[in-house]
Amino acid sequence: MIVTGIFPPDVGGPATFVSRVAQAWSEQGHGVTVVTLADAPEESVEPLPFRLVRILRRSPKLWRRLRTILAILGGARGADVLFINGLALEANIANSVLRLRQVHKVVGDKAWEMAVTTRETSDSFEDFQRAPQTASVDRLRRLRSRWTCRADAVIVPSRYLGRIVAGWGVPEERLIVVYNAVQIPDEVEVLRIPLYTSSKVISVGRLVPWKGLAGLIRAVAKLPDVGLAIVGDGLERERLERLARDQGCADRIWFAGLRDHVEALGLMAAADLFVLNSTYEGLPHAVLEAQALRTPVVASDAGGTAEAVFDGETGRLVPVNDEETLATAMMEVLRDAALRHRLAGRAREHVSRFTLERMADETLTVLRGDTQREVTK
Repeated sequence: MIVTGIFPPDVGGPATFVSRVAQAWSEQGHGVTVVTLADAPEESVEPLPFRLVRILRRSPKLWRRLRTILAILGGARGADVLFINGLALEANIANSVLRLRQVHKVVGDKAWEMAVTTRETSDSFEDFQRAPQTASVDRLRRLRSRWTCRADAVIVPSRYLGRIVAGWGVPEERLIVVYNAVQIPDEVEVLRIPLYTSSKVISVGRLVPWKGLAGLIRAVAKLPDVGLAIVGDGLERERLERLARDQGCADRIWFAGLRDHVEALGLMAAADLFVLNSTYEGLPHAVLEAQALRTPVVASDAGGTAEAVFDGETGRLVPVNDEETLATAMMEVLRDAALRHRLAGRAREHVSRFTLERMADETLTVLRGDTQREVTK
């Protein structure tokens, strides 16, 4: 039984991850049920090799939570393990009845994300872990830690995030790193980026404060004849569009909005450079995809990004919140075709190890309880 807050056609790492492993495990003969929130009813979804139960996201919150709990209880008949990728409150309540082996996948800190989004904290991801917060935010942190600590095992996508989660009280022997997989179609249609500049840079992700898109726009404003495509949407879009106008580079910034996975890959393949300027990342999936597409990467040294980008080898790493160094690194890579070729080639070789088969097998091993590995060493 897999529980997740998002699932295709929703866009995001958990949606992609759950759909891939559910497909892989079903093809191996395992019985799989997925419970998720959705914007459309179940009957609108194409047939899948596993059972998919969709709860309408727009339902009233209490009713939606009750429906989710009941769906987990009903769908878990005969299940051996509950795999939580979201909706932790509902999953934990249901499992107080089911008493199944419980495995969480943690890809970030929802308490921090909610506090940043509601402007209840301005702390960085790491400062938030130890700094005093408001009573409501502290309650969120306690709940997040309580739900996670109940798990028999916790999967994280990077050693960095494993060390953070250990700080929530999860014993290190229950923490297992399983790196994300990259699955690129054999043929990717290279799409056109509608910017009339000699160089084209792309960034893909939610338009949220910790993605550092404001700093990226200011960096691009310093680089004549460099255009920036931003793929994604979110609460920050209006503010970012206004910033681009204020910086005098609005004609060189293209807000592409939400795109499906195939379109996003086609745009990434068309770019001269992929840039991620986050202040926090667990393990950035978009970076792995850019590397697989042979699009050179410049990224901020945030969170688990350094486990995918080795400075000068598989990309360029720059300090967090350093727009000057970011602009300089971007220009260096864009001006040097030989450097772009070398970085892209080594990155492609590196990321070839991030296979779906490896990720699915390692995750299944954790679900079975066959292995435990410390992540902090």
